[in-house]
Amino acid sequence: PRATDCLDGVRVLSTGWVILGHTVLFGGTIFTNNLDPSFFDYLKSFGVTMIVGAFEAVDAFFVLGGFLAVHTLLPKVAAAVAPATPGSMRPIWKFMLLWGAAIVRRYLRLIPVYLTVYLVYVFVSPYLGSGPFWSQYSINEPTCKDTFYWNFLMLNNILPWGDASYNCIGSYHGIPFCLFL
Repeated sequence: PRATDCLDGVRVLSTGWVILGHTVLFGGTIFTNNLDPSFFDYLKSFGVTMIVGAFEAVDAFFVLGGFLAVHTLLPKVAAAVAPATPGSMRPIWKFMLLWGAAIVRRYLRLIPVYLTVYLVYVFVSPYLGSGPFWSQYSINEPTCKDTFYWNFLMLNNILPWGDASYNCIGSYHGIPFCLFL
């Protein structure tokens, strides 16, 4: 067994926690306004603390991702920049090449799923619903189409500077990639 095998259980628990929290909090309150008022009292009770705290469970993914990235890359970096002979210069270009390759690999791994979600959100989901509360699910389609390149570069959480109206599917989708940089 590897030293990081215990993290698989943490990932499973975090995934379940995030899904539970988003399902209860978003699924029950976004598209309806006829909920029993006792539902909101229930959300304030102590028994639902784990559900309300699910938004912080996303941080577990950031911590795990950062730890595993460092845990995976550190031995490769140490081997790449080790001097050939004692007292010689460490080749920084080997480190830069390794880091650049890791960024490209991560981008190519994330971008197919990311763009699929983006394209479905912008072009398909407006046609999937109707009804009196469907307008609450408003997609700012022109903005999403105008800022496609920020989403494609996975920089939509920081660019354009200070204007959150450009985030059509949320800013947190690009955060893991930017943290990896």
